[in-house]
Amino acid sequence: MSTIDYYLRAVVLLVLLSGCEGSKPDWFPDTLPETNTYLEMEFPFPFELVLNTWENGPPDPQCIREDVSESRNGSEILKNKTIYTRNPFPFLIQKTLVREKELIFFETQRLNERERIAQSWNVNGCMEYVFRAYRSSTIRAHPTKPGHTIVEQVGSVEVTPSVPKALRAPVEKFASAAFLDVCKQALDK
Repeated sequence: MSTIDYYLRAVVLLVLLSGCEGSKPDWFPDTLPETNTYLEMEFPFPFELVLNTWENGPPDPQCIREDVSESRNGSEILKNKTIYTRNPFPFLIQKTLVREKELIFFETQRLNERERIAQSWNVNGCMEYVFRAYRSSTIRAHPTKPGHTIVEQVGSVEVTPSVPKALRAPVEKFASAAFLDVCKQALDK
């Protein structure tokens, strides 16, 4: 799939998300940076089962802990999370650019039980001096195949000018590959 296809899918996904009741948080950008990765999978399982597995599946070995606040308004559930994970970067990057032992991410999740759609938006809460990493996810009942569910994820990294130019492309490449690996691992579980 070409880079243009990724951009078009990301734009379409963001347009769809912006039209949903309970749209994205203010801190999530309207347009993702150029370095984005898109992943879509269809599962032959009902929405409720996929969502339950997504939320309560096997623990992520990288995750240290999550702080969660939750509120409900009718059929809509809002969760705000602070997620603490181990630093997955290779040794050289840990020693030169990303020295934190744990990484912090902020996530907002919205679930509309009536419309059978769950959305989440993530951004890193540390290392802003190196990069901003954005991720949006949508889990929704398939519109034409009863009992099927679609999971879409878009990830993007924006490396700051403080990173030496020679290191920007490798950091972006590593982050994009890491994003795809995390998405695939989560969906395979």
